[in-house]
This record gives sequence, C-alpha cells and structure tokens, in this order.
Amino acid sequence: MSACWALKSERLLLTLSIALTAALLSPWSAGAQGADNSFAAYVDYPQGDNALAAYSPLFRVAANGWDSTIAIHNEMSVAVHVDFRARSFDGVGITAGAEIPPQATRVFGGSDLGLPAGFSGSLAATASGEISAVISHGGPSLDRMSLLGSVAPDDTLFVPLAFSRYNGWNSTVSVMETSQGADVIARVVFHVEGKPDADQAVFVPAGGAQLLDLSGVDTGPMSIEIEAPSGSHLVAAAYHVHQDGTTSENNAVGTGTARAFTPLLFRKAGFENGYDSGVQVVNTADAAIRPSATFVDRDTCERIGPLPAGRALLRGEAYTWYLPAIGQLHDGHIYSAEVTGGGSMVVIANHVDYVRKTGAVYGGLGSGVASMSAPILFRNMERFNSGIQIQNLESTDQIATVRFRTMVGASVDSATQTVLVPAGSSVTIYLPAAEGLFDGFSGSAEITSSGGQLAAVVNTVRYG
Repeated sequence: MSACWALKSERLLLTLSIALTAALLSPWSAGAQGADNSFAAYVDYPQGDNALAAYSPLFRVAANGWDSTIAIHNEMSVAVHVDFRARSFDGVGITAGAEIPPQATRVFGGSDLGLPAGFSGSLAATASGEISAVISHGGPSLDRMSLLGSVAPDDTLFVPLAFSRYNGWNSTVSVMETSQGADVIARVVFHVEGKPDADQAVFVPAGGAQLLDLSGVDTGPMSIEIEAPSGSHLVAAAYHVHQDGTTSENNAVGTGTARAFTPLLFRKAGFENGYDSGVQVVNTADAAIRPSATFVDRDTCERIGPLPAGRALLRGEAYTWYLPAIGQLHDGHIYSAEVTGGGSMVVIANHVDYVRKTGAVYGGLGSGVASMSAPILFRNMERFNSGIQIQNLESTDQIATVRFRTMVGASVDSATQTVLVPAGSSVTIYLPAAEGLFDGFSGSAEITSSGGQLAAVVNTVRYG
C-alpha cells in the first residue's frame, strides 16, 4: 500500500474537521463577503540562509487605506538587536530599535516604530543575528497581503506579475535600494502581454524606494525587468488591488531557476470549495523556452503531466496553467506542482476566491531545504487561522516534524506534529486541527525533514 493511500482516510477526517471548524468559527452570511474576509500566503524561510536583514519596499501607516506590519522572528538561541530604518517617498528618514528574545517573534506596526499617520515609504530592518520576517498589509476595505521580508538584494530583478488597468486590477510596484551608499538609476522594462515592450529610467534613492509609474504603460498583465548598475542592492515587490477589494502580492526575484515547486494549489477547493489557482511561469533567459508543469494530487498522489506550455516563451513572456481549465484535474482537490523548463524562469502560484473576494500570490521555490521556519502563524486568534502546506521534493517518502513556539519563544511541545510526506506529494498542517495547540495561539513554527528536501508555504485566512 502506498503512503498516499495509507493517509487517505486520515486526510478525509482532517478535511471534515477543517470544514467543521471553519463553519463554527466563521458562519457565512451575506454581510461577511466584504473586507472582513482575507487570505494571505508566504513561502517559509530556509533556515541557515543567515539573513541579517529584512526589507519592505512599501510600508504604510494609515495611508491610501493601508496599514503595514512587520513580524520578525529571532532564529537565534540568544537575543538579537534590530535596527529599523524607514524612509518616506518624500525623503523623510526615521529610525528605531528593538530587542527580540531568543526564538521569539515580535510584530511592529507604524506606531511601534514612531512613524506618523500618513507615512508611505520603505522599511529596512537589520539585526545582530539571524532573523526571518513577514510583512503584511491590509485595510478596512482590503483583503490582507503578506510577503516574506527576508530576501536577498540584487542588481537585476524580475517582477513576475503586475497589472495596469486590467479587468479591474491595478498594481503598485515599489523598488528599493537597500544600501545607503549611493543613489541608483535603474532601467525598467515592461513586458505587457501581447504588447511591444516599453522601458523607462527610474531614480531610486540610497536607502529609500521609488514607485514605478504605470500610468503610461499599456493596459494588461505584465512582467517587469529591473536592471541597475553592477553592485546595486535592489529589492522590489508588486501589490495588486482589484476594484472589489481583493488583493495579492509578489516579491521580485533576482535569479531564475531551471525548475520550481509550488506546494499549494486549489481546484475549486479550500474553504467552501471557493478557491481556484493558476501556476504562472515567466522566461527570464535570452533564449526561448517551453516549460512543462506536473501536478500531484495531495490525497491520491496521482501525477498529471508533464503538461507543456501552450507555446514557446520569449524573454519576459508568461504562460499560466489555470487549474480549472485542465481536464485531468478534479474539483474539490488540492495539488502541488513542479515546473521544469531547461532554462531560467520564475514561477508564481496565484489563488482567488471570487465569492469571498480574497486572493494571494506566492513565489515558486527553486529548491528545497531540510529545515525551514514560519515566522508568524495563528490558531483562532481574532479569527485568523493558518495552515502549512509541506511538499516533498524527493523520490522517497519523508518524515516532516513541525514544532511550534509562542510569541515569547516558548516551545509548545504538546503541539509538535510528525507527519509522513509521500514522495513527490504534499501534506497539510491546519492549525485549528493540530492536536495540542491552543486557541488564541500566535507564534512561529519550525519545519524539519528526516533528511531530504522539503518546500513549504503558509496561508492565513480570516472569514467574517
């Protein structure tokens, strides 16, 4: 008997438990379909990357209907000091500092950092030891957005997805020069779907950020290429807002990969079977590529694919495998995927619930690791609930262990989860169904494998 079939009945019980918990916590009503619903996702932090900084190219305090927070997890067994440096788009700089105890997590909003109402700009956090961070954005009329802030700066970046006046979607794209050494003039190329490429020069101040001007860019979805002088230290992100309040977001990446993994995908699945997903690939190489995607059913381990892209992709061009349009996939099922291309590419996964008006984007992972951390998660904390989706990148089964810590760094030993992750497939750890974890929990998690490579993504939901 395969590992997948051995787990099938256990997963069915978990699915029923999740559905019942969600129904009890979040009774549906017509009035609940507005801004009180949210869905956000971020990829887990690979432990050992030795990140000593985190960046948010866009950070707002009661500005344009947005409020931002940064959750910082101390990866060390000793306390770390964190220095914050904020700079508004009009050049005003504000600094602050904080201590974070061993293995603890702290969440900082604008008032915690001394930022005034109306602040709009960028934020850098530098630490005396290894940290991981997640930046979240939201507002009274907006779905929630979250991004991993522990990203590596580069002088060449690809923003895999942005929108300009497309089916109700518009994007805000912010580019940050993380070094305080020198201002940067970057060349920005807009690869709008079905339109000629357009470019513009953008000034990015040292230690600050600049918003891209999309007003003169053709309408449509696009990828964006940002090229700065060698030695620049850029980070960037795109924040997408639909006219109905649905949001999603994605970081820019500096290096494409020959393959990428997406641990969590929906085909009319998830809460109320309301979520559908797409997997989008962007060619970041000069030569054309024609990538393929292979999907794996979480509950049966059935492999579907490889399914080739519908056409060869030139540099900057994108292709999307939209799960509801793939006949071999099934409604009500959750999948993971591997995309291979033979060249350099960037992959993202995009989720939308059109009824609840919630959505999220997370980046595909070019490789796995044996140890990861999730800086911030919740179990029924002000109606926020999180899940961890773990994908096994190996050809043999792996054991994954998930250990939880409170915000102050205390281990919740009674809640430790040990799960079998079948070869090439994925499993779900849904915190409201995690035995030994208490309601009101907020904190972090560490995910370790029995030796092989894993990838993971955290999703957090709230339903009114």
